[in-house]
Amino acid sequence: MVQGLKGEPGLLAWEIFNEPEGFLQVDVAGSNCTDVSRLNGTGAGWAGHTLSMDKILKYVNWSAAAIHDNDPGALVTVGSWSERPQTDSFGFKNYYSDECLRTVGGKSNGTLDFMQIHTYAWNGQWSSSSPINNSVSAYGLSKPLVIGEFNHMNGVESQSGEYLYRDIYDKGYAGAWGWDLLESDLSSYLLPGMKSISGLPRTNFSFTSKPSVPNTCNSSGCTDIAPDSNYTCQQQASWGKCGESFM
Repeated sequence: MVQGLKGEPGLLAWEIFNEPEGFLQVDVAGSNCTDVSRLNGTGAGWAGHTLSMDKILKYVNWSAAAIHDNDPGALVTVGSWSERPQTDSFGFKNYYSDECLRTVGGKSNGTLDFMQIHTYAWNGQWSSSSPINNSVSAYGLSKPLVIGEFNHMNGVESQSGEYLYRDIYDKGYAGAWGWDLLESDLSSYLLPGMKSISGLPRTNFSFTSKPSVPNTCNSSGCTDIAPDSNYTCQQQASWGKCGESFM
């Protein structure tokens, strides 16, 4: 799959796990890189305590190494449910550091290219260690840090999308993805926020025109013209019809 998507401009990065800490066995003590007892009571393990940290780290390490072997230019990340597992600051532990991934998994190139944390307000408050309350330097990371999910619900509606996106930008984060573009009870919330930083240095998106995307079809050439007006190429492909003469 990595070989097939190598060079695809629509693929930003490979995310090995989305919030793997949901399955974490938080009562397991171990080495410096696998002792997660410090996460007990933080909310980790909400989806069922079934995976130890050493299994998570080995899977991330081996998967990242396989991706880098097959596409050296690909970016790899893991999205943690909060900042707690991806920083040594605030009394936390960065389990996804190069050192921990290599120590547990054993593959030198099985590391992350950028860090990614999620943050949500709870009972109208951002946590004191949330990126909304801290600049990127507070986390002491040597890699770019992206806020992979955030909201402004639960009583903090006074912080508009425009305010949050500009504040996150000014604090030096490498990027931020709001949970959705249009929140159901706050019409057009995140879209104006994204527009508010469009065109600033370090941003790379536009709302004024479609991007110029190169044709990634194979050397023999191909077209994306549906065979009729009833079904799209995507529908035909999903039905396994790519080998038919009319395609």
